[in-house]
Amino acid sequence: MFCTFLFPSYKCFNQLSFGATFPRRSQFQTLAIGWALLTLSACNSLPEENQVLRKRVAQAISAVQDRPIGDSLTIDVAQVANFPWDTLYVFPTTTVVERISRAIGTPWPGGENVHEDDNLWVFMHQGQIADYVYFSGFNYQKLPNFVKFYGHFDIGELFTPATAKFKAVRRPISPEAIDLFAPRKPTVFRPGYNPKTYIPY
Repeated sequence: MFCTFLFPSYKCFNQLSFGATFPRRSQFQTLAIGWALLTLSACNSLPEENQVLRKRVAQAISAVQDRPIGDSLTIDVAQVANFPWDTLYVFPTTTVVERISRAIGTPWPGGENVHEDDNLWVFMHQGQIADYVYFSGFNYQKLPNFVKFYGHFDIGELFTPATAKFKAVRRPISPEAIDLFAPRKPTVFRPGYNPKTYIPY
């Protein structure tokens, strides 16, 4: 979970025996509510990307670039993402924040949509967001731990550590880019999520 909140209880007095004046209870309640909303607002934002995880994913995918054009390798995501997680959701192209939230079953704290040519992976553990990686397109190739790949997945497709074994193929037309495929069909989604539901962009 990204944020943990601790709200201590306060016992407030309007005036002590030595004459010091304190805010009334209603003022304290207003201040407490305001502080809580401010804290929630601050925590309801996407934390900085885990560069260690990003590097491991980038290295695993880009390793196919050392292979002959058209060759492939299998990426076992469970070996790459070596922390507790039980579900992986992938978003391989333009996706609005609301659709991400519906797909993963909890509010997505990112304020921006996934853009065309980008890839977002969201790792979950026991219903909570455990971590994520976000790879942008060629215009962002100067970012740390960059790898360009085309994810051939459905938006919000669900994988487990047992099924997240992706096939990376070095593209014959554009060798600097990589095709990434799911290992099997039919596509699996979180129960209750319908990828065909219309959501305005």
